Amino acid sequence: MNRLPLSLVAAAVLLSVSAFPLHAQTNFRGWTGNTSSDWNEASNWDSSTIPSGPNDVAAVRHSTNNPAVIGSGSNISLQKMFIGENETGSVTVDSGATVDASGGNSIISKQGSLTVNGSWSGGVILSHDSTLSIGASGTFNGNLTANNSTSILIDGAVTGNIQNNSDATHTIGSTGSLIGNFALDGTDNAIISGSILGEFRVNQNASVTINSSADIRSTSNNSWFYNNAAITWNVASDGSVATLRTSRLESSPGAFDGEWRYDASTSMIVNLDAFAGGTITGMELVSGIQNESTFAENVLFTHNGVDVSSEFTFSDGSFSGALAVIPELSTVGILTGFLSLVYVVLCRRR
Repeated sequence: MNRLPLSLVAAAVLLSVSAFPLHAQTNFRGWTGNTSSDWNEASNWDSSTIPSGPNDVAAVRHSTNNPAVIGSGSNISLQKMFIGENETGSVTVDSGATVDASGGNSIISKQGSLTVNGSWSGGVILSHDSTLSIGASGTFNGNLTANNSTSILIDGAVTGNIQNNSDATHTIGSTGSLIGNFALDGTDNAIISGSILGEFRVNQNASVTINSSADIRSTSNNSWFYNNAAITWNVASDGSVATLRTSRLESSPGAFDGEWRYDASTSMIVNLDAFAGGTITGMELVSGIQNESTFAENVLFTHNGVDVSSEFTFSDGSFSGALAVIPELSTVGILTGFLSLVYVVLCRRR
């Protein structure tokens, strides 16, 4: 009988094994919160096992001690989290804590919530009515998907794209920043007071409110306002406004003085309710725009619900105009008026 050399037999065995790759078992670790809200307390977990390592998945459900708190100084590494797990449940990452959940997308569902005041790495998908909050001291690295009626609040730093399929309002606060894409389509809604560096557009029936502290710089040729979109610029008391900038057709790399794409169906309102009054010159709403004259004609200026567009003119890419200054009543003025009224009443009684 002819026998194969041992080396060939070993090679054949290795090839057969490699044809059926081994998958590490996923370990689900359930939060009970029986003892406290401390994530690092073993008695707060099923089988007293804290999730740790690339194969562990944390399932955080509602408990007596809610939320589960990952305290300052913690360095947590796991595959991903399920927060809510068909019930309410929440996780808070304290300032000074680090979480690496980059082995897969974490899921926040039902009434679940995740608050990041420390550092988080890994994608997150939100569903139902869940919420994600990035605090002012928080950093988040990963892509975000918002479904159903979920909401995202960013007061810290986010690096990643936002895919929005939610009918709720997303907010980027004045201390918040997003380095990534944020496209508003359908019936999307957002309030932006912070910064965005990435693709930005407002399309279909989406709406956005731009506060004066915002700094939006779109890095895409898909920088556009189309198809019944609605944009509101809120003017500050000193007359300042956020200028939407784009790299599309910019004069030089990084100038962000390019031209937005635009059609006349877009609703554009400049809200002057907070403006203290006086003259405004050189108000730039955009760095540049297609159909400039049509754009200028379609911008509506309002003050306390009144159309004051006739007070503003457009020239060389910016608006100028004036509103009467409304004097503030001083305490002395109010007291003087009150005493005058009392005097009139007393005189009439004589």
